[in-house]
Amino acid sequence: MTDQSCSKSLLNWTTTFLRISMHNVSRAARSSGLSMLQLNVLMHLYYNGEHEIMDFTDMLQISPAGASQMVERMVQIGWVTRDVSPVDHRVRLVNLTPVGREIVENIISKLEEWLQVLNDHMTAEERQETQHVLNRLTELATVTEHNTV
Repeated sequence: MTDQSCSKSLLNWTTTFLRISMHNVSRAARSSGLSMLQLNVLMHLYYNGEHEIMDFTDMLQISPAGASQMVERMVQIGWVTRDVSPVDHRVRLVNLTPVGREIVENIISKLEEWLQVLNDHMTAEERQETQHVLNRLTELATVTEHNTV
């Protein structure tokens, strides 16, 4: 296999995976009444724990006022809490509520179901090879993450 054909295969897998997984995530988000920005906040909190409201401005490419308004709406709906930082009373910390956590876990569950279908269609040898290659790709992606365009 040439470097070019390997790159093409990686691109094909990446675009297919993104298209299908984002379709499933988007559908699950809509059924929960979430926008994609709100889903990003919930997912970020789920995987990284509490964050300051202003942390979402860079992550979501929105203004501080936009981040604050979005978080306020999510508080009113019951997906997150917003509390004063014990260290700096000017800072507001955002956390998932049990309802927010349940929404994220439901979406993750939908992705896991799809991945299990893929897994079920592979032989034991293909699963072992796939696991090895994906672990290596994850390692390489982590190392080269900041060297991308």
